[in-house]
Amino acid sequence: MSHLWFTNQRIRVALRHNATPLGYSLIECVDIPGGGAPMHTHPPAETFYVVDGEVEVRVWDEAAKTLNKLRLTTGQTAHVAPHVPHGYENIGRAKSQLLAVLTPGKLMEDFFAEGGTPTTDLDNTPPPPSAAELARISEIAARYGILPWAE
Repeated sequence: MSHLWFTNQRIRVALRHNATPLGYSLIECVDIPGGGAPMHTHPPAETFYVVDGEVEVRVWDEAAKTLNKLRLTTGQTAHVAPHVPHGYENIGRAKSQLLAVLTPGKLMEDFFAEGGTPTTDLDNTPPPPSAAELARISEIAARYGILPWAE
């Protein structure tokens, strides 16, 4: 799959669900400093692997009623179970690159394909999304069971 601009990220499906025996997807995410994904929930489980940079993964712990903040650097991982509120942010000074393994993966592949904008520009950062673009993506996300979350 080609690269997509998706809000403030560049996304690429590196491995499609139908190419894996367990139906997972491998998604590459490149984020500008301050970029990432806001707090949300979705049906697939998600494992983050930081290829390069410094990322803060936020995961809600329902039992403790606390938001855990995990500072990850190159080579580190974090796992989020299905439907658990989470998000992440590039907290470094340069672009970050991470891989996200989503199980099952088809739902997120379809979501990114519908919500993203194809790009061949691998050097620059995406333009900031407009309010209309964010509203469009929120509408698409809801159809896929991807919901915003606030404490």
